[in-house]
Amino acid sequence: MAARFDSPPRSRATTTSAPLIQGHVSKQLLPKFLAAIDAGQTVEFGPYAVSRSELRLRGRKLPWANHGNTYVEKGVVHTIRKDDELFGSVTPTTEVPNIASLIRIAYRTPL
Repeated sequence: MAARFDSPPRSRATTTSAPLIQGHVSKQLLPKFLAAIDAGQTVEFGPYAVSRSELRLRGRKLPWANHGNTYVEKGVVHTIRKDDELFGSVTPTTEVPNIASLIRIAYRTPL
C-alpha cells in the first residue's frame, strides 16, 4: 500500500511549488492512507511505517502511546518520544514520500 516517488533533481521552480503540490497530493491520498490504517494495514512512507498501534522508523518501533511529536524543521523530519528523547535518527524530507500525510497522521494520534 506504500506509495513511492522518485525525486527529480530540484530546481528553483520545484522548490517553490513543492509545498503546493504536496498539499494537493496529500489531500487526495490522506483519506486512503487513513482508511488503510483503520482497516489494520501498515502504510509506508519511505523509512517510516504507520499502523494503528505504532510508528516505525527503519524497523524501530514507537508505540503511539509513547509518541510525542513528529515534525519537519529545515528539511529534516524529527520524531520525538513523549519523554522528549529523539526517536531514531533525524531523516531528510527527501527520503520520506508523502511527508505531509505522515505529519497529519502523526498529529492524529492516538489512532
